[in-house]
Amino acid sequence: MVRIAEYEIDPEMRELRGSGAPQPLGARAFDVLATLVRAGGEIVTKEALKRGVWPATPLCPSCATSLIGRQAEIDAALATLDAAQTLTITGPAGIGKTALALTIAQRLGTVAAFDTCFVELSMLKGQQELLAAIADRCGAGTDDGTAPLERIRRALAQRRSLLVLDTAEHLIDEVGSLTARIVPDNPGLRVLVTSRERLYGTHERVMRLAPLAVPSSAASFAEALDTAAVQLFLERAQSVDKAIRIENNLIHHVAEICRRLDGNPLEIELAAARAPLFGVVELNHRLDDRMDLLTSGYRTALPRHRTLRANLDWSYHLLSTPTRRLFRRLAVFNSAFTLDAVRAVVCDKTLKDTCAMEGICELAAKSMITVECESPLVTYRLGQTLRTYALERLRCDDDATTLAQRNARYLASLAHGPADSRSG
Repeated sequence: MVRIAEYEIDPEMRELRGSGAPQPLGARAFDVLATLVRAGGEIVTKEALKRGVWPATPLCPSCATSLIGRQAEIDAALATLDAAQTLTITGPAGIGKTALALTIAQRLGTVAAFDTCFVELSMLKGQQELLAAIADRCGAGTDDGTAPLERIRRALAQRRSLLVLDTAEHLIDEVGSLTARIVPDNPGLRVLVTSRERLYGTHERVMRLAPLAVPSSAASFAEALDTAAVQLFLERAQSVDKAIRIENNLIHHVAEICRRLDGNPLEIELAAARAPLFGVVELNHRLDDRMDLLTSGYRTALPRHRTLRANLDWSYHLLSTPTRRLFRRLAVFNSAFTLDAVRAVVCDKTLKDTCAMEGICELAAKSMITVECESPLVTYRLGQTLRTYALERLRCDDDATTLAQRNARYLASLAHGPADSRSG
């Protein structure tokens, strides 16, 4: 608390009071006042004032495309960050975590006057590079002998800040440790993380991003057009070629493409970019070759977002070696499967039961399998694209024929057993 004549200034709570009563002051004006107060009567140069109030480090990059079908998630995230300091957006590859984070950051910057520090982490390795990148982006200054973490804390405490850490899954421990150390002492700071895995932090809130809504196979033309997945496909296709026209009688092909891609926004965008070249009928027929077909992402996108295979390679290589083996073998199941099925079909001398159970937990945590609890028996499922990718890996690295034979024998053994124990 700083007192000047009849005024009281509380930089931590960002409040100005005159004669005991709160005085209205805009966020940027308060930053100017706080910078002058911190100077303790010394002259503040124009350059120093600009560094403190309008930092030279870049603001948040803009989202490459409009965000479709995510208004509820935007509202929920804004409400969460109003009440909590750390929010992690999780979900599988291509589900739209980065796009949602960018939209949230832009909204907070416009409506709530947050200064945004956006740091893309995918190319960083280890804590040292992480701290250096954040220090650079948030205007923490050059190395003055102070520890990087302290310089970051000091820079973020000078203003109402939003720190966006994008693509944190390969640095999950380092990011978790960082947020635990910079958040508690800085009530004006908000941290927004995107990751395929949560941080498991004490004060962390988690939003798991679901696929876009897709039309059912029985949906009418109007019902199909009303779903976010179809809207995204049509917008992306027309952005590639404004002349493209998808007739009403072809919308059911678009709907089927969206279903086969599990409502995944990145996959839908990559497929839509091919629509002007192949047409939606041929595109739908060719989706069995989606790994080689969906390769036309934005040139400005990160490398892993330019092709479907690169996006899935990123997730696959983050898995432990035993879990990679498990993931490949799970492709033998073409529908939901149980733990009993995993033990009977997938496990052997090279993949013990305990490793398989740990692998199931890892895959679920990293958004690579879906856990379904709709019946008393918990089941698991690979999405269609993930299964296609796993099958490709399986055929290269494992004996797919042997696994298929095991699965056939397992299903035969259940022919007269409980239906909910079956798989495959």
